[in-house]
Amino acid sequence: MQSLTEEQRREVQLATEEPPRFVDPDTSIEYVILPVQIYERIKPLLTDEPLSEADERRLLLDVGTHAGWDDPIMDIYNDLDPRRAL
Repeated sequence: MQSLTEEQRREVQLATEEPPRFVDPDTSIEYVILPVQIYERIKPLLTDEPLSEADERRLLLDVGTHAGWDDPIMDIYNDLDPRRAL
């Protein structure tokens, strides 16, 4: 496993909202440095194989939670669902 250079470490520490990006000066290819926990969560999306139903549900739950759908204030949408019996 490679270690971060001092420059990379500084950039990672200074990163606020987005992961830091680096460019290979020889190839002009951009790279992003992600924490391994985030990489492991998105890794199934990086393959050509379809997701299993369990993986798909887990990812949807993660996205919904991150978007704030578990916030109690969002419960109003349950009351507005036209499919619910009155």
